Amino acid sequence: MLKLESSGIKNDRNINIEMTISHADGYALTAIPMAACLLQYLDGEINQPGLWYQALVVEPTRFITDIQRLGATVNVQHTELD
Repeated sequence: MLKLESSGIKNDRNINIEMTISHADGYALTAIPMAACLLQYLDGEINQPGLWYQALVVEPTRFITDIQRLGATVNVQHTELD
């Protein structure tokens, strides 16, 4: 399982976001994000020359959607703080 815990301000409100990405097979969990990135590269969405970190070059909404489509479980929780 991969877990993201973040906090910030959205629409002048403090929020926390927690996202988990999981799969029963650890090898699949390693390969699925790579395949999701490769899908964007092959269809031309990623067209920047040079060497980039995966997280900085993919379109994030599509990336998460593709990860789910490829079999990983994605859970996102938003919490607004007072």
